[in-house]
Amino acid sequence: MPRPLLGATILFLASLIIIRPVSAHALGAECKVRADRVEVEAFFSDDTPAPRAAVRVTNSANGLVAEGKTDSDGRWSFGLPAAGRYEVTVDAGDGHRVTRNLVVPAVGSAAPATSDGPSREEFTRTPWAMVALGLALIAAAAIGLRIVLPRLRPTK
Repeated sequence: MPRPLLGATILFLASLIIIRPVSAHALGAECKVRADRVEVEAFFSDDTPAPRAAVRVTNSANGLVAEGKTDSDGRWSFGLPAAGRYEVTVDAGDGHRVTRNLVVPAVGSAAPATSDGPSREEFTRTPWAMVALGLALIAAAAIGLRIVLPRLRPTK
């Protein structure tokens, strides 16, 4: 294999390893305790709310604790359950489904009730580093092809 073609092949294979799959419109959810209630906020990766999404809360024994639908702002709340681990599943339809684990500490504990997963701010942030890397790979591939293609043409 000619050396320039080998370099282009290595660059292509490296880009397949480095580049992660992209979700065009992923669903995110965040659970926060507000006084004696848990507020569930459902949103898409473009920072729009997920209205009318079905929410289901189950305990560690898979028993139903609460269920409902988000409002037009993607919010729904339920009464603060007893201390323990819970699973909050949000289903916005069309394959948009996310599950978050919620830990409610014992009464009097200094630890706040928390859910796993990224916050709304983290989830909806534009991944500028990945955008820059993608553009750099495209530019490198274009430059590589500009160098390689003339060398592959048969000489007259």
